[in-house]
Amino acid sequence: MMDVVHYRIAGITIRVHADRPITRMTFAQQLDPFRVEDTGHDLLTLHHHFELPATVDSRGMTHIKANIPWTISRAGTRWIYDGYRRYPAGPRRFMRAEWDADHTCGEIYHENDAQFRRGRLTSLTGMPTDQILLARVMANRTGCLIHASGVAIDDEGLLFVGHSSAGKSTIARQLSHYGKVIAEDRVAVRCMPDGFALFSTWCQFDLPTIDPITARLRAVCFIEKSETNRAILLTDRQEILRRLIPCLVKPFTDAEWWNMTLTMIDLLVQQVPIYRLPFNHSGRIAEILSALP
Repeated sequence: MMDVVHYRIAGITIRVHADRPITRMTFAQQLDPFRVEDTGHDLLTLHHHFELPATVDSRGMTHIKANIPWTISRAGTRWIYDGYRRYPAGPRRFMRAEWDADHTCGEIYHENDAQFRRGRLTSLTGMPTDQILLARVMANRTGCLIHASGVAIDDEGLLFVGHSSAGKSTIARQLSHYGKVIAEDRVAVRCMPDGFALFSTWCQFDLPTIDPITARLRAVCFIEKSETNRAILLTDRQEILRRLIPCLVKPFTDAEWWNMTLTMIDLLVQQVPIYRLPFNHSGRIAEILSALP
């Protein structure tokens, strides 16, 4: 039994406390490779409680999103996320998460401890996915979560961006013979002191487990299935935005988040080559990628 555990993703350590014992079975196996013993230099903390606040104090609260199953409000510097389930008699709140202004400290309240005791939770927050938190805090760190696959070849990362049927998993598996798959569905991208890097995440839907891998970002490729294999350099910022923005994993999007995200994209365009990448099932795209400058 443990009082606190730590997990690291994209250079960010998440410290998890709970009002119940945390066991090796509390969180799903796919999170195990991301577990660490030290806190690192960039720490988020969250604490699980197993009783909802008795009343909802709406004084000074600004309601930002009111569409069930999730409502989002602000009260001063606090962000408040309320989760609801639908019942014949009407919606009932089952969860509340309260975060400070920059989402580095959270108090999470559940209606009971049944799910926590059952274990194998696929998210540290207890929300349906940790993307809700990570997409917000990544923007604060010149980064993003993106619907993409990634492969590391000789410690250099290739990011393959596309819609759900564009072939992200296909191209990752083709290239797995030449390197390591970073992720097949969700990738974290951050501008680090020595340039942009790719990071594995546990927010995957096709893989039960994935090793945490970090690689310097060599190129971004907007993939599309084709009869040919080509790499077409893109330099037009508006075209890159048009292709990239729909593939970003978005939290609640306010002006602050957009400003930070657009700043990150501008840096990406300046520092990393970006390509259109038609490819077929032959696997010959590996030759083209190896020849990229």
